[in-house]
Parts: sequence; structure tokens; C-alpha cells
Amino acid sequence: MAMVMLLKAHLKSLYGLSEDKCSKFVPGKKSAVGDKPATRRHENVISWDRLPFAAKPILTTEDSEAHKTRFLEIWNEDGVTAEPEDVDMA
Repeated sequence: MAMVMLLKAHLKSLYGLSEDKCSKFVPGKKSAVGDKPATRRHENVISWDRLPFAAKPILTTEDSEAHKTRFLEIWNEDGVTAEPEDVDMA
């Protein structure tokens, strides 16, 4: 999940997309006449520096805890909100 979050942030930066534009995207729907096509803003490749365990294995319990902590830090830094919990209608 953390890798997907970093990839999303990279693509938003690469193409200059806002969170609003991303959340309103509908696959297969033609864009409005006024929308400009997305163009690359730079040629930088994605960096996995923020997520060390993307490139090395998780071998120990300590590695797992470090990965979990780093994931939560990335989650909080990128401003992602949790899905609303289902309300039991019983």
C-alpha cells in the first residue's frame, strides 16, 4: 500500500495533477473540451528512499515494525484520510 501511495504522489508531481482532478477521474469518460492533456513536467524517476523496505526484504520482527512505522508516517505526511467506517444499521 505504501508503494502505491508513493507512486501516486510521484505521478501527481510528474504530470502536475491535483488531488481533486485525480479523485474526479472516471476511466473511459472523455475529458471536457477545456481540459488540457497531461504532460510530463520532469524526467525524474521515482525514488524509494522514503520507503526502505521497497528495495530490501523484511526479515525480522524489527524490520516489520520499522516498515509499519514508516508506512504510518507516509500515510500521515501525504494527507490520506481513512475510509469512513460502516455504521451498523441494526
